[in-house]
Amino acid sequence: MKKIYVLSLFVILTLLVLSINFRSVEAVSSGFGTPINISGNHGDSILPQMAVSENNVYVVWNDNSTGKYGILVAKSTDGGTTFGAPVDISRNIGSSASPQFAVSGNDVYVVWQAKTTGKYQIIFAKSTDGGATFSAPANISNNSGDSSYPKIIASENNVYVTWSFTVTNKDYDVLFTKSTDGGATFSTPANISNNSGDSGLPQMAVSGNNVYVTWENNGLGNFEVFVAKSTDNGNTFTFPVNVSNNETPSGAPQIIASGNNVYVSWMDKTSGNYDVFVAKSNNAGSTFGAPINVSKTPKDSGYQQMTASGNNIYVVWTETISDKNYDVFFAKSTDGGSAFDTPVNISNNVGQSGWAVVAAPNNIYVAWEDSTAGNYDMFITKSTDGGSTFGVPINVSNTPEESGFIQMIATNDSVYLLWHDGKLNQHDVLFTKSITFVPEFGALAQLVLVVALISIILIYTKTMTRLKIRYMP
Repeated sequence: MKKIYVLSLFVILTLLVLSINFRSVEAVSSGFGTPINISGNHGDSILPQMAVSENNVYVVWNDNSTGKYGILVAKSTDGGTTFGAPVDISRNIGSSASPQFAVSGNDVYVVWQAKTTGKYQIIFAKSTDGGATFSAPANISNNSGDSSYPKIIASENNVYVTWSFTVTNKDYDVLFTKSTDGGATFSTPANISNNSGDSGLPQMAVSGNNVYVTWENNGLGNFEVFVAKSTDNGNTFTFPVNVSNNETPSGAPQIIASGNNVYVSWMDKTSGNYDVFVAKSNNAGSTFGAPINVSKTPKDSGYQQMTASGNNIYVVWTETISDKNYDVFFAKSTDGGSAFDTPVNISNNVGQSGWAVVAAPNNIYVAWEDSTAGNYDMFITKSTDGGSTFGVPINVSNTPEESGFIQMIATNDSVYLLWHDGKLNQHDVLFTKSITFVPEFGALAQLVLVVALISIILIYTKTMTRLKIRYMP
């Protein structure tokens, strides 16, 4: 009778757990929660950015619900489960665009461009109470030309901002300013490119006391990729180094830094079509090695993003398959960027897949925009074996409208996704985070639960036997 009782208990518990688990999988089959509409207004909410600090999630975006485009911020204090009402931090200072975020502890910093003086200026606002309130917008560029496309990084009490500036109608330069008092004051903007031709699309990375800025410049007759570095927290910068240094167009650079290693990637037309190139410095940006062609395909490759995890470098990009088909490709280096494996097509479908982002806190996560379903949706996949294989892509947004401008932050515990969604001039900002995607057993989940049940019941049976408990017939 004891065996029958134990077997019956096992069957009942197994069916119960499997039933619960199957219902759970059906409810959140993507591994992500139902997307939350954070903006929730009748205006056009676009170009969102996101920052995560412990259990706080901050979202900033461009919004014209008040009649002209301003900058709105919303905050979650429960890890993205719920969000507070959006706050307009631009305060009608002027038509605003291109918001960017940085968070350091309880301090939240936002920069954007706004047309305040007949020209676009770089505007800054900060919060010292975790985003509950923000200071009045301050003009930190304050110059006679147009300033645009700002980038911001916060490191302890230092705040670094860089942007493009129009010296003349035919001359753009890259400017830089810093604050050493948590954004209370900023230094006079310094021209760190200061070369002929157009310098633009700056990107920035910080590692310790070193600040690196990269941009594209066409002063030599075609666009090249330059890098300048500071070893004194942005007080002074070295003369810019031409990292691409070839006779064909190179541009749209990205940069990451870890310790003394600095990696720069860009689009390069050396081979006759655009490929993705990566150059590495192992001496804190003093010199760079010969650029490596990571994509090496006969079609155009570009819009690359990269991340580093230890000695591993992961690069994703948009690859042209045909006039109507783009795919997301992935390549990795396991030797600190000295060599890269053969690229892998991880979207591999008939639609237009591209503009991917990548993160690798433990597993590797890649998210992108994909039109395979008929309209653009947000897809994501992950690799649990260091990029050797990737799971089947998951449609996270799955809406009837167009989804775009995907943003992703991945931690050891969660993946956060953000995008704008809707019709032209009627977008909303949507957010979701992982529920079972991180961590996830996938198809083995039920088997793991069954094995766990068997172990529990065996232990239970042995314990009852030792105690000589008599079962009732």
